[in-house]
Amino acid sequence: MFIQICGRIRNSNYNNEITHIFNTTRYNEFANFDEFEQKTNEERTKTLKWLDAINKMDEDSRLKTIKLVEKNNIGLNEMYISRIDDKLELDENLINLDIFNYKITNHLYSARITLSNEYAKNGFNVLRAQYTQYEVTDKLKKNNKAKVSFKDLFIEYAALKAKEPMFNFNFGNTNERLTLIEQEKPLVQEAYLKLGIEKVKALKYNVSNVKNAISKIEMEQQTDIGINTKIVQLLTDKGIKTGE
Repeated sequence: MFIQICGRIRNSNYNNEITHIFNTTRYNEFANFDEFEQKTNEERTKTLKWLDAINKMDEDSRLKTIKLVEKNNIGLNEMYISRIDDKLELDENLINLDIFNYKITNHLYSARITLSNEYAKNGFNVLRAQYTQYEVTDKLKKNNKAKVSFKDLFIEYAALKAKEPMFNFNFGNTNERLTLIEQEKPLVQEAYLKLGIEKVKALKYNVSNVKNAISKIEMEQQTDIGINTKIVQLLTDKGIKTGE
């Protein structure tokens, strides 16, 4: 999303430099999921003991303590504590949700293989995406004379045009990648527009076959244009003017 946002900046005095202002979260304090889960469970146990001690106080002391807790709201677990019937209770569902969220944001999505394994563990049949990542345009960007196969480039171009979801994240501006392909390998765009994906696929992405198919279409178009020109000429010869 950050890269997409950058790509949408237009006519700005600051289009060459972007300052990203952000906050870290308490999740950043932990190295991995196991450490986070262990620490959370330790805090859960401590907090339950603390709440039990408060709830066992005499009413006057309990109410004063609860007011202090609500006023200060200090500590890791206060966000999970609520006041019910003048007693403090811990919402353990929120703690479990927090553990679940950490696992998703900091563990599952940390690597493609981790996510694949998690799907497989839960009974999914994980298939490799048809387009795994955009490597071909990266090669072109580094060296416009780089040797890249027409097939790979065409498949990538078609995917970019269709805006297909990628299993891997696509880093970079999509329009820039399309423009790069169109400028450096114009046959790809021409084949896409004049033949279409299925036709190019049927031609087995063979460059000679693709060029011959495009030439055949152009010849047919020229023949059609020739007939139209003859009709106009015949009408003109008969003295029929435009608009009559």
